[in-house]
Amino acid sequence: MTQKSVSVEGVELSPFEEAREGRSLVENKLDLVGDVKVRLAVELGEIDLTVNDLFSLKENSLVGLDAPINSDLKLMMNGKCVAIGSLMVVGDNFGIQITKVFTK
Repeated sequence: MTQKSVSVEGVELSPFEEAREGRSLVENKLDLVGDVKVRLAVELGEIDLTVNDLFSLKENSLVGLDAPINSDLKLMMNGKCVAIGSLMVVGDNFGIQITKVFTK
């Protein structure tokens, strides 16, 4: 087996400087990501249970939540609240009517 000669040279890198001006990578072009799907979940309320209470749950058990009857629902994306709204009926399904959207 013949060994080939390989040339190895050093590389000089300049320090990275944060861009102060210039165009954004996507410049608000929603069409680049418009077809990407995200999963939204709706959160109504919470409850703290002991482990014993949790293990005692069975079919037909009732678990009360900390949410009053007409409380707002939280629309969650990746664990972050992105909007709030009210419970609605959409045909034969539940829906949420958005009443406030969080931008940050």
